Amino acid sequence: MTGANGGAGPGARPERQWDVALSFADAQRDYVGQVAEALKARGVRCFYDADEQIELWGKYLADELPAIYGEQAVAVVMFVSAEYAAREWTRLERRAALARAVREQREYVLPARFDHTPLPGLPLDMVTVDLRTRTPLQFAVMIADKLAALAASAALADAGGPPGAPGRRVQPTRCE
Repeated sequence: MTGANGGAGPGARPERQWDVALSFADAQRDYVGQVAEALKARGVRCFYDADEQIELWGKYLADELPAIYGEQAVAVVMFVSAEYAAREWTRLERRAALARAVREQREYVLPARFDHTPLPGLPLDMVTVDLRTRTPLQFAVMIADKLAALAASAALADAGGPPGAPGRRVQPTRCE
């Protein structure tokens, strides 16, 4: 899968290093690791920290994480849990992702929940996915489908919309 730049014409979005970055607490590493494997098997460029140990070795995470979660991905999936809300590193990732979502005013943060823990900065009316009802493989399919929809929306926006409808934007789909 390629980034959501939709082409190299004027006004095209820059190519991103990752299709999706996964933000999670270590307590959910087993589930998220299975999601990452399923995404990679589908050709999705997925930032999953365990796969990037050599690349990250010796780097300052306080500098690297905001770049990854705030600039280098097409979208960020937040795996919300009590552990996620309590960790400093996930707070750094979350702030970078939410700042970009506000700046770009588009679907960028894709929250998924292991529980109902309130998460500072996450709008209460933002649609989330309940992970208690989905296997890692089922959720990976949802992520891949959402990334494809985001890429299609970006390509249409960059091209000015479908023929006969200048400037028309595709309405986002709702995952249930």
